[in-house]
Amino acid sequence: MIPALGGPERRVASIFTPRSDIAQPYLTWTPDGHWLVVPDKSSPGEPHALILLSAATGEKRRLTTPPPQSLGDSAPAVSPDGQRLAFSRCGTLIVCDIYLEELGGAYTPKGAPRRRTKEEAAVGNPIWLPGGKELLYARREPENTTLWRVPVTGSASPKQVNWPGAPG
Repeated sequence: MIPALGGPERRVASIFTPRSDIAQPYLTWTPDGHWLVVPDKSSPGEPHALILLSAATGEKRRLTTPPPQSLGDSAPAVSPDGQRLAFSRCGTLIVCDIYLEELGGAYTPKGAPRRRTKEEAAVGNPIWLPGGKELLYARREPENTTLWRVPVTGSASPKQVNWPGAPG
């Protein structure tokens, strides 16, 4: 980190750098600006999990536990109210889905993450839409990339977002 008004840089922590082929972005801030959510792992052979990283102390707290055989979790997005974490979980290079995890006080996980998409494509880059009731995400296929939106609660299916110049 570097102070906004200038000064020397300070290392917050060291993490296992995510592979370039997992979903990006690799980090996000919590709404209070005190924590980062980043992919990390304890050893080279395990998948990336998302951790909470204190910007002040470098303390790490695990937020997700991906299946051992998966590539892992990435592309974190904390809801504007700090009560949910959206992220991409990749089983393979070409099959990822969006998951949601409820967060309690101090950004502690409340239960297991809930799978919100069931795609046969590389899905990632979730962002919260205004109001925090829907997510927007990218679906990457060999031919093109499309944008989709999905409600955070309920069982409604994702809907493709169309815009001028969109593929198809």
